Amino acid sequence: MIPVELKLKNFISYGSSSEPVKFDGFNVACLTGDNGNGKSALLDAITWAVWGRARGTDERGAGADDLIHSGAEDMEVEFSFQLEGDTYRVCRRRDSRRRKSSLEFQIYDGEGYRSISADNINETQQKIIQVLRMDYHTFTSSSFVLQGKADTFTAMKPSERKKILGEILGLSVYRDMEALAREEVNTANATINKIVAKLEEITPELNKNEEYQQEKQQLEAKKQQLYQQYDQEQREVDQLRKQVSELQQVKNRVHELEQQLKDQNKQIDTVEKRVQTLQQQVKQGEELVKRADEIEANYQQLQQLMEQDGKYNEKSRQLLKLNEDKSKQEKKLQQEQAAVEKRQTQLQSELKHYQTLTQEKKQLAEKLVQVEKKISEYKQLEKQQQELKDNIQTYDQNIKAKEMLAKNLKQRVEELREKYSALRKPVPECPLCRTELSNDDRERVLNEMTADGQQLNDQHQKLQQEIKELNVKSKQASTQLVEIEQKVANYSVVEQEQSVLRHRLNEARQAAEKQTEVEKELTDVQNTLKEKNYALELQKEINDIEQQIYNLNYNTGEHTNIQKEIKKLKPYQQQYHNLQSAQGALENHRENMQHFKENLQSLQHAANASSELIEQHNAKLKDLQVTEKKLKTAEKLLENTSQEINQTERNLGTVQEKIDRCERLEQEKKNLTTEKNITQQEKKYYNELIKAFGRNGIQAIIIENAIPELEQEANHILQQISEGRLTVALLTQKESKSSKKVVETLDIYISDESSTRRYEMFSGGEAFKVNFSLRIALSRLLARRAGARLQTLVIDEGFGTQDAQGKEKLVQAINAIAADFEKIIVITHIEELKNSFPVQLVVTKTSTGSILEVRHN
Repeated sequence: MIPVELKLKNFISYGSSSEPVKFDGFNVACLTGDNGNGKSALLDAITWAVWGRARGTDERGAGADDLIHSGAEDMEVEFSFQLEGDTYRVCRRRDSRRRKSSLEFQIYDGEGYRSISADNINETQQKIIQVLRMDYHTFTSSSFVLQGKADTFTAMKPSERKKILGEILGLSVYRDMEALAREEVNTANATINKIVAKLEEITPELNKNEEYQQEKQQLEAKKQQLYQQYDQEQREVDQLRKQVSELQQVKNRVHELEQQLKDQNKQIDTVEKRVQTLQQQVKQGEELVKRADEIEANYQQLQQLMEQDGKYNEKSRQLLKLNEDKSKQEKKLQQEQAAVEKRQTQLQSELKHYQTLTQEKKQLAEKLVQVEKKISEYKQLEKQQQELKDNIQTYDQNIKAKEMLAKNLKQRVEELREKYSALRKPVPECPLCRTELSNDDRERVLNEMTADGQQLNDQHQKLQQEIKELNVKSKQASTQLVEIEQKVANYSVVEQEQSVLRHRLNEARQAAEKQTEVEKELTDVQNTLKEKNYALELQKEINDIEQQIYNLNYNTGEHTNIQKEIKKLKPYQQQYHNLQSAQGALENHRENMQHFKENLQSLQHAANASSELIEQHNAKLKDLQVTEKKLKTAEKLLENTSQEINQTERNLGTVQEKIDRCERLEQEKKNLTTEKNITQQEKKYYNELIKAFGRNGIQAIIIENAIPELEQEANHILQQISEGRLTVALLTQKESKSSKKVVETLDIYISDESSTRRYEMFSGGEAFKVNFSLRIALSRLLARRAGARLQTLVIDEGFGTQDAQGKEKLVQAINAIAADFEKIIVITHIEELKNSFPVQLVVTKTSTGSILEVRHN
């Protein structure tokens, strides 16, 4: 991972408008600046962007809000880096007010950055770790030496050291393969247990196979016997069915003859009725012929009266139409009259209104003067109301500003108190910058801090007093504002009353002139109603219609008498038509009557013959009921035998299914046994893989092979910075104290001119040299093992424990390994080290936040 660019917004000491930090143009650089300016904050920004971790945060990201710049509510870090020829960008944001975070992972595709983020923050974080092939602990334990964390690797327990070394050597893949092999063993055990349980389940059923075979033979014998019995009973049923069928045919013939006799009797009745009808028609026809003169005379009189009735009906329709037209015109005339009367009512109301306004004119003018005086008073109150609102807003703004200043002063006092407490401890070096500190220097700095603290406290108390005075003024103004708001509450009602009074006064001033106009129009309208001088054209049309009604000369009495006479003579119309028909059809009726009498005699002879045949067939049907009873009994026996056969076949099928299932279970047993043997063999192979991939297998071999390389690299650096006095040795195994067994470990032993001791026995400058040598050795080992994945080394502080010669040796060691890394950044505030490096990244702090400047030596 080679850093390219770092953009910060509101991160720790960096404000909202910080310039981007570019890492091009140098191989080795010194990041320098006074304590608290923000040197280490740059490195915290990188680890927070990539892994969501920084100093003061835990593995879950808790404490991230403390990284936000003072006074801000959100922060953002954007970090670009190169890896194996590709350029990536990580953007992480945090909003403390909404308590929300976001993470974006992108890759440069030649035209711009394209998102390769996952669905959520956790999955995106895992994707970043997969691309880098390292997590936060591995990174900070190898290539990233944080301030005060140079001994991260050496200060760990031996088991933890070995775990980190395993991560650096990429042994996690073998642990994953070991876990997969264990999963396969567990799967195999589960499969074997399942097979054994299945075999135990099917064995009892297989033991019943012989019993099922015997039951099958018994059922087949019973089935054969039942089929023979069924054939005999079937022959008896067929014989009885034949007898019943023959008798049934006779019975059906009787039914046919009875139906035939019924139809013949029905025809006889029909013919008899037809003969009676013809006799009646002949009689009626003869009577009509006798009254022919009477019928024809009355029919002629009826035709004349109907002609007169038609003429009267036409006059009646015309009269009805004229009356309808007259009614419509009279309705319109009434509407015209009502409109004139309505206008008369309106004018009378207006006249009364204007008379009232004329009387109220003086009263309205006096009331309007009083209302306008009230409005003037309300406007003055509104002006006072706005002034109070402006004053309250100004007070509130001043209070917030002073509270913010007081908060900042209090924070500065707390920071000063923490530094004061740290300096009061009797240690030989400054806890802030790691430089030597004499008693006089400590007293001088403590006195300066005391004076600064007193000054800050005085400023804080003064601000609190000013805030209290402003709160009192704001409260007084708010009280006055409430009183004024209560007074102006009815302002809108008074304004509305003013508008009404002005309108009514204006009407009163115009009332006299309009009163004369209304009186004149009212007189004209009253004369129009009295003389009926309206809708003259409608009145003329109504008179014309009345004249047409008179000329029509329609007599209702005469028309009614004619209609009564027509009703009296109406029966002669039908009698006349019947007479015409009877004169032509009388002879035909006499001939038809004779023909039907002859047909009636033939039908009576046929009916007598059908009756005789019915009596003969009924004599044969006496044995039908006995034969049907025998057939029913025989069919019942046959049905019972059939049911017994079906039940036997079902039982036989059930037994055969059990036999077939036993055959299937036997084959399943063979298959399960084969599968069990195969699974047991696979389990054996996977157990061997667990041993191979475990800590005592391939992993142990790789670590044993890497230890000499790590020792050699660490000793090469340690020899340079200790002038050949110190060497380091790594022990991976030792005997257990409780037993003689060998246990896995990773102990560190240091040898000097006098003896060999464990690392934990060293302190101060000597321990730092060992820490530094091992951390650089780990970084170089990781760089070589991971190829291009780790090409950056960062060393944050730690040189304060070394003398001048030791510092020079450390610088030489750093320059010696520069070729192994694309970027090496050394962070220090020690003046004599700054010029030892070709490039300086200088961090300074301004009122808006920290800024970085690149300087070349």
